[in-house]
Amino acid sequence: MLKEHSIILNGLFFVVGFIFYLLEVLLPDRNINRKTEFKKDILAFFVLILSGVAISAPLMTFFSHYQLPHHQLIHGLNPIFKVLLATFVLDYINYWIHLFMHKFSWYWRAHVFHHKIEQLYWFSGLRASFTHYTSFILSRSLIGILLFNLNSFELMVYLIIGYTTNFYQHTNAKIGHRWVEYFLVTPRVHRLHHSTQGRRMKNLGTIFSFWDRLHGTWLD
Repeated sequence: MLKEHSIILNGLFFVVGFIFYLLEVLLPDRNINRKTEFKKDILAFFVLILSGVAISAPLMTFFSHYQLPHHQLIHGLNPIFKVLLATFVLDYINYWIHLFMHKFSWYWRAHVFHHKIEQLYWFSGLRASFTHYTSFILSRSLIGILLFNLNSFELMVYLIIGYTTNFYQHTNAKIGHRWVEYFLVTPRVHRLHHSTQGRRMKNLGTIFSFWDRLHGTWLD
């Protein structure tokens, strides 16, 4: 990724985060105390950064060095449509990764740390284990870079969509009407998934909610 796009990506991370923070202040859904969990979230944030450096950077170097072939049909798509299609495909892959995390005991041990979050708010969704990060960083990189060959700008938008939707579904703000839930995983929908530390295999979508409706894992 070009330096200027990386700066925009990182800068918008804090801008988008601040917007969700303001929404939580203005439209709080529940009374929470962020101070009790904030240290864990900051630590997890640094683990996320280290995971990204350890996994994404070598993958991007490998893909660019070997110039792996890409399907011409995908390569020639409109940039906006290509990013949206990559996000759509990625989210379906991530649905199955998330389902397997809940289904298999060995994989659940890598995911359970995320379910120990007691008070959900926009930043808490980043709290996870290294194995958890590795799974989703690999899927994001393989789909975005290897399959769709996203250029620097497209990759920036692709990643911005990723962290914005993560902030949204974990936020403590009253946003997300019922009709939105036919398409997107809203905070209410995702809170149902988090409502027990057990391996609840419901509402497993990471962006789109219709995967759960399609595969019988939807819970209202």
